[in-house]
Amino acid sequence: MTEPTLTSWTAPAVVRPHQPVSGRRALLAHGVWEAVLAVVAVVLVAFLLISHDSNRLLPNLLAAIGTSGLVASALSLSLRTATPNLSVGSLAVVASVISARLTADGRPFVVALLLAVLATTVIGLVTGVVVALLSVPAWAATLAAAAIADAVVLGTTDAQLVAATGIELAEWLWFALFVLVTLAGGALWLVPAVRAGLGGSRGAAAVTGRWAGLKPGLGALVGLTGSGLLAGVAGAALTTRLHASMSPGTSLSLTISALAVVALGGVSVFGRRGGVTGTLFATVLLVTVGQLLALEATPYWVQALVIGLALLVGLAVTRFIESISGPVPLDSAPAAAQPAPLPASPAPVQPGQD
Repeated sequence: MTEPTLTSWTAPAVVRPHQPVSGRRALLAHGVWEAVLAVVAVVLVAFLLISHDSNRLLPNLLAAIGTSGLVASALSLSLRTATPNLSVGSLAVVASVISARLTADGRPFVVALLLAVLATTVIGLVTGVVVALLSVPAWAATLAAAAIADAVVLGTTDAQLVAATGIELAEWLWFALFVLVTLAGGALWLVPAVRAGLGGSRGAAAVTGRWAGLKPGLGALVGLTGSGLLAGVAGAALTTRLHASMSPGTSLSLTISALAVVALGGVSVFGRRGGVTGTLFATVLLVTVGQLLALEATPYWVQALVIGLALLVGLAVTRFIESISGPVPLDSAPAAAQPAPLPASPAPVQPGQD
């Protein structure tokens, strides 16, 4: 007869999910950073207006802030829904070319603007459908959309500008629209139900490659369709400012500049999180720096370097705010591990049994 050998058993530790930090810390982090941006932006604008005496300087600055800010707002919306739209620059160029060509053909500018915005909105919707149905990363799908849009623009314009004369709109109009869009969107994103419903459930599927499902698909549709609409408005606004279409070769620089603005403004490159006024003040700051460099006849590569450095600073801002705020709860996050059941006690060995 052999006696059974009993080994000691220790219950496995319960794995507890990391609890997200209170939203007050996130609001505080965004508020502090946006206050810093506001102070720097106001100082730079004051320096620009004082150091360069011109009656047209302020109207031109407002127009540049408005058009650049609308492109940034388009990208910001897509980031907040965790579906980064890297085709915003290409869509803005598409809208600019369409509105300029229709205006040159004698169409009223309002009609040209509406058709241009409709075209980019449809492109955004189709891209959103692709992302929702296939559950693929939005950055990849939107890069494909950008490549197709650039090819169509190059093929239809022979890489030439399209003149659009006879458009007279107040310079402050697009600035006012940008301020309204970015502040209203930032305030709306403070509502937890909106934030969770449109962007909070995409993270796990995006990381693991699982099928995202209906709710994340809705976020992709809203984010990319709305992003396409705002990019279209930005493109039409650029046409009114330049009295011509955007150059077909400027789409990439538009996208990178918009990414630098939103990252510097505190919109998380990981998605779902963003402040209220960050995009506004970051746009004012970078556009003012660009105006100062242009007035000093600085080479273009220096301006491009500034945008790249601003993007790097924006990435550091994202890490800083994410570290303070804690993780965003995901509906699709895995459930906490449960402790294994206690093993049953071994049956007693009867005499005469081995």
